Amino acid sequence: MLASVILLCYDSFMKKPSSQRRLNIFIDETGEFGFGGKSAKYYGVSLVLHEHSNSIEKEIIELEKKFREINFDDMFHMGDLLYAHKAFKEISMEDRERIFFVMYSFARKINVKYHSIIFEKSFSNDANVLRDKIGKTLAHFINNHSDYLRNFSDVVVYYDSGQKKLASAIDNSFSSLSNYRRNSHFDHYEKKLFQVADMMTFVDKLIFKYDNGIKLTETENKFFRPQDIRSVKKGLTKKHFEKRPKIRKAPFRVL
Repeated sequence: MLASVILLCYDSFMKKPSSQRRLNIFIDETGEFGFGGKSAKYYGVSLVLHEHSNSIEKEIIELEKKFREINFDDMFHMGDLLYAHKAFKEISMEDRERIFFVMYSFARKINVKYHSIIFEKSFSNDANVLRDKIGKTLAHFINNHSDYLRNFSDVVVYYDSGQKKLASAIDNSFSSLSNYRRNSHFDHYEKKLFQVADMMTFVDKLIFKYDNGIKLTETENKFFRPQDIRSVKKGLTKKHFEKRPKIRKAPFRVL
């Protein structure tokens, strides 16, 4: 009886009862754990943080309407969009740009926050070193915001285990939260915020390269003009959970 009274008083003290609060975190990556051949120089991880009580239903309806207006009814995937692969193979550059900016506009309007971490892979050639560095960086982020994260009854991470080493780093990092669970089986088309996470992996890497004078790829240059990058950066500045991502280097080169 006493325990019930204490719990009731605690919940009344909170702005919202913790039993009714849920945080959804959608995670996607860009790059791979390989180091040879044509492996990407940078590895990025993006998080989209959405408080479940903040409805985005209206914005999703508008997003789907905008996509129908430009005759796009498939799933958004930034890599395929950029390089005209799979569903985007027969779509012109001009129409692919339209698709991107429809998704970007959606990302700006919804009540969510973004966080990205970017790693320069040239400072290591060991996949386990990269995995551990990702894990430590995520753990640092979680520790810095533990008061916020622990204020939810559930912290649900949506990551599909596309890369098992990243899935391991995510689980190890978030396991410090008793309210954490990961959902690896979900409808990628239905979960628009997972598609936004996919977009943010590319966008934050692109802005990072632009800010630091790093040469863009030929395809990136064709798709985005400098003024486009500046506009995208400005439009998302207030949406980030922390300051713009800094580059993370592996602690040593494995010989």
